[in-house]
Amino acid sequence: MKKLLVFTLLVISSLPLVAQEIEEESFFIIFEEDQKMAQIANNPVAFAYKLYFQNVLTFGDHDQNTLYTNFVAPIYINEHVNFINRVMIPLETRNFSNTGTETSLGNIQYMGLFTYKDGWDIGNGNFTVGVGPSVVFNSNTFDDTEIAGDDNWALGASLLGVYRTKSFLGLISATPNWGISGDKATTMMIQYSLGYYFRNGMSIVSSPIILYNDALPDGDNWIVPFGLGVGHQFAIKEKIPMNVSFGVNYNAIRPDSMDDQKWQFQVNLLFLLPSPALGKAVRYYN
Repeated sequence: MKKLLVFTLLVISSLPLVAQEIEEESFFIIFEEDQKMAQIANNPVAFAYKLYFQNVLTFGDHDQNTLYTNFVAPIYINEHVNFINRVMIPLETRNFSNTGTETSLGNIQYMGLFTYKDGWDIGNGNFTVGVGPSVVFNSNTFDDTEIAGDDNWALGASLLGVYRTKSFLGLISATPNWGISGDKATTMMIQYSLGYYFRNGMSIVSSPIILYNDALPDGDNWIVPFGLGVGHQFAIKEKIPMNVSFGVNYNAIRPDSMDDQKWQFQVNLLFLLPSPALGKAVRYYN
């Protein structure tokens, strides 16, 4: 377990070092267009290093909470293709009536995307796609609240489609994974996002996370929320771009065991890390 965590941290720390930069750019970007920066922050194929946190709190008689810590690092392949690396580390708090409350590291997931950065012009906007590998590491440390599918090593795919205009960003991503060891569960995370971005940095967004786990009993396989939220783009000391959003989601489809857990409160906090890559992303959006 310790070796896996050390390996993961080394991979995360080395990703920016292997990115090939095609020209020099200031490491700090003082930006004037919050609308543009908000789209870069929320666009998973934008060529920018990111650190972001997604916290999903599910309300009910037994509240559940998951904090996803995400690291994103792009690599320049050539003038048409980028490779986007993403590592997602979940910290979960489970509350069951028969076993009590437990907070644990979840299964770490790596996702990679080869993206066609030029995309295709459609109407007033641009559409692009991404495809690549996905790996789920059996890194969870649950004991009392372990459920089917936790003991799982899996391989899969990352799939993504993004459409954007000057003020609108819409995307859908899916990462199906097929278990190769342990529980050998088939799991999938689907996220769609719809956002309208105003010039002052404010936005109206919807970005719920849909989860599937076939190792759970029938009726407990899917969590499908729908909702709406608001976001705002600003900067720390006018140098480090930061995006924050809040949303409320309704669990339209949920496991039988979560019958009373109808609502989610979602908080997203994203930092665009200062780097030459951020300068390229800004120019790409011009």
